[in-house]
Amino acid sequence: MSNAADAEPAGNLARSLVQRGVFAGAPEEALEELLARLAPTELDAGGILFDAGDPGDGLYVVLEGELAALVDRGDASPLPVTLQAGDIVGEIQVITGGTRTATVRAVTAARLGHLPQADAEELALRRPELMERIRDLARARLCRDQLICTLPSILGPMAPELLADLADQAAWVHLDRGDCLFRQGDAGNSLFMLLGGRLVIVHRNDDGTDS
Repeated sequence: MSNAADAEPAGNLARSLVQRGVFAGAPEEALEELLARLAPTELDAGGILFDAGDPGDGLYVVLEGELAALVDRGDASPLPVTLQAGDIVGEIQVITGGTRTATVRAVTAARLGHLPQADAEELALRRPELMERIRDLARARLCRDQLICTLPSILGPMAPELLADLADQAAWVHLDRGDCLFRQGDAGNSLFMLLGGRLVIVHRNDDGTDS
């Protein structure tokens, strides 16, 4: 069966990808198994990989070229995210299901490998360490997309470049039930934005009681 490794030995391509993006530091044998499952996809410059709202049918690994993912922001203009060799795209639907949340087009001629949904599910069983990286990326991108949609409603309209820069600089914090975000008296050197869940603010009074 033809696959994305046909044009280049799997081991060589794995060694190239292992230094990049979400796959940095992943076991080479796991990457070789991933590459062996990829179906080749090629796009000319300007070609559309998929549109927002299309059904999800797996994820893609960028092997060569550059693509732009246009994140839907409702009434605002789409915000582009650059994708290069070693990046993956379409992983959110592999994890959550549903339809595509962005339109992805080729900025230059591009070569990709397509991992169908069924293969992704099988790979998750055989190589859980690899799929956990993909899950982490999907969660981070979902948070970033949510932050991009939320920031203008709090800080007001801003240039797309500034919005993308702020989203990229954000550090994500996950709290379990009962965890403390910060305590009264801690240095106030950060701004936090609540994107999900519920927090309770407790103030310690001079008499030692909480309010």
